[in-house]
Amino acid sequence: MLATDMCMDQEMGESLEHCVKLNCTIREALTTKYVTESICNRPFRNRTNVISITAIVGVSLALLAVILRFVSRMKSRKPGMDDWTMAIAMGFVIPLSAMAIILANHGLGKDIWSVPFENITHSLYIFYISEVLYLGSSVMIRVSVLCLYLRMFSLGLSRRIAHVAMVANLLYGTAFITASIFQCIPVHAAWTRWDGTVPAKCVDANAVGWTSAAINIILDAVTVMLPLPQLTRLVMSWEQKIHILIMFCLGFLVTIISILRLTSLVKFATTHNITWDYVPVAYWSSIEVHVSVICACLPTLPSLFRRKTAGVRQDDLALPPEPISHKSKNVHSDVLPLLRLVTIDEHKGVI
Repeated sequence: MLATDMCMDQEMGESLEHCVKLNCTIREALTTKYVTESICNRPFRNRTNVISITAIVGVSLALLAVILRFVSRMKSRKPGMDDWTMAIAMGFVIPLSAMAIILANHGLGKDIWSVPFENITHSLYIFYISEVLYLGSSVMIRVSVLCLYLRMFSLGLSRRIAHVAMVANLLYGTAFITASIFQCIPVHAAWTRWDGTVPAKCVDANAVGWTSAAINIILDAVTVMLPLPQLTRLVMSWEQKIHILIMFCLGFLVTIISILRLTSLVKFATTHNITWDYVPVAYWSSIEVHVSVICACLPTLPSLFRRKTAGVRQDDLALPPEPISHKSKNVHSDVLPLLRLVTIDEHKGVI
């Protein structure tokens, strides 16, 4: 009778839950919640598939983009520093995706009271490692893009800005990877203190998460916008300019996803239902790094799908510029290498 009343009477249920929180340990409270939900025949929520499917599809597309990038490079010349830094980035992205699948299998995507205690600890340990992998992948993807810009920009302000941005990215990565690793003292408290039995001193996870995400968005925006002034100065038809600008502006999609990830951090440090409320952070982080890889590879792929025909010169985006007279008043010195983005026909000009 009491169990029936508890299930039917919302006020009684809330009073019982409040009493349990005040007088029981976290583990006891979770056990009570699980028993109550089972007695009342309430469905247990499950969105683990969202995480695993996002990771599998994302890493498959990202890996395909990188493979095509290297195939494209090898058709025209040897891979450059931008290609190898992208390969390093994938050294972070692939394990990050694997961690997401493992997290889903251990209960991320379920309410915490329906997850075995040992799985909660293990999930938080994997999440701890994933934070480092996410930061490493984000930094290395941007460094790869900046290395590509350095191959494109022969001289001038753009090249100096690219160098400064690269240093800023490396400093950001070093600072926040260190902060992530040592977020708690002792370190293992980052994944063992959830039940309140491990004494520890930890940083404010909300402050660190929001600061890191905000700087990440700024660095994304700077990286995407850096080549745009040079691209707009290219001497070609507006149609051709629009095609090239669209390709580069796809990078803004990454910035939008970063902002969506930032909004998912609202409950990050304050939630008591960590295996359920961490889900948006997990899938937005996964989507962000996978889309970043794809967008970073897109400018290197056109030569893979174009054919060399009579009267057409086809060159790869990142080839260094051929000596061109600087007496030309129609082309800025910074954008001369960018002219090789397009196919040039001897009779029709830029096509």
